[in-house]
Amino acid sequence: MDVDSTSLINGAVPPAIVGLGLGAVLLSFRWRDAVWVRQLLIGVPVTGVLVGIAALLVDGLALIPYQFPNSYYLWVGLVVLSVVVCAIGWRRSRWRRIVTVLAVVLTTAMAATLINQHYQYYPTVGSLVGVDAQHEVSQRDLEALKKANGGAMPTHGFTVQVRIPGTVSGFQPRDAFVWLPPAWLAGTRALPVIMLLAGVPSEPSDWTRAAFADRTAREFALAHEGLAPIIVMPDAYGSSSTDTECVNSPLGQAETYLTIDVPTFVRQTYAASRAPGSMAVGGLSAGGFCATMLALRHPDVFPTFANYSGLASPTVAEGPAPALTTQQLFGGSSAAYDAHNPVALLAASRYPTLGGSAARTPPRWPPSASSCPWRGTPASRPVLTSSPAATTSTCGRSRFRTRCRGCRRGSG
Repeated sequence: MDVDSTSLINGAVPPAIVGLGLGAVLLSFRWRDAVWVRQLLIGVPVTGVLVGIAALLVDGLALIPYQFPNSYYLWVGLVVLSVVVCAIGWRRSRWRRIVTVLAVVLTTAMAATLINQHYQYYPTVGSLVGVDAQHEVSQRDLEALKKANGGAMPTHGFTVQVRIPGTVSGFQPRDAFVWLPPAWLAGTRALPVIMLLAGVPSEPSDWTRAAFADRTAREFALAHEGLAPIIVMPDAYGSSSTDTECVNSPLGQAETYLTIDVPTFVRQTYAASRAPGSMAVGGLSAGGFCATMLALRHPDVFPTFANYSGLASPTVAEGPAPALTTQQLFGGSSAAYDAHNPVALLAASRYPTLGGSAARTPPRWPPSASSCPWRGTPASRPVLTSSPAATTSTCGRSRFRTRCRGCRRGSG
């Protein structure tokens, strides 16, 4: 059995952890000597007060700039309750102490499991213990593998963690992740590139660790004789909590980094295609906005884009906040804000050579092998205008190297 592939989202593990947590809480009550009455009478009100204070700080005063489902308070409340029950029922009996401590540990694991099921941030045991991607190797080992490969087509690609320097921008990024398809190791041709941008907070490895971009790309490559795009997953923010919105601002020259430094690095290091239309950008959440904005501002670099669950305009808050965003990112300049706002850009101009899609949830990216067979001919692309409907169309013309048989519309 492959333990690393064991799911923490589906299957038997999550229910087992939840069952153990609830069972341990029940066992931590001292049922035989009536102490359980005091544990309940004190534990429930104390838990309610503490959870209420937490809710006030998070939702009422907005001290944490993120919104959480209300169910989180129930799950965290069970942890607090187990701690209070443990303290009240503490006694000299070694067995009782073991049970109460175990209850705290298991309820904490239960709460973490339920929260993780919501975000799916650690989908497998392997991702929890630090496995970021399948077939991950160092840059040095990758070069040695290609040299030793002798032009043969391997059965899978490789993922490398690499620092992409901000040579022109001066941006200070975290390490990027790059997936190289089997065709790259075989050296058959210069390959196109897909750049994937994560949201905030995030890590560049989110695309492989939690979204399985490398596994999906491998399936695509296997169905197309090893051919697939190179996938580069750079850091657009500099830290897990910084929100650059991928623009040049006091937070760093992120836009220059993504449009000059990253493409240059990928083409120089991995001999990626330099042909027009050979690079696409996609993103999730804040990265989805970035994908749209970068494509509209730099259609010569990214003539194809995909926006998944991204806002329509730049924002440094949970929702639209143009005044705050203008001040923090654009030095108070409304003109600079509008120049990075897709809504304003689409209202002012037409983009007849630009193509993209938008959806609320990310599909399999790159497209699944069954729906998008590899072609060397033009693909689908929309003509973008200020019409919201037009921005979600995936039909039209493109020079990108894949062709989907069916053109479909995304939902906003």
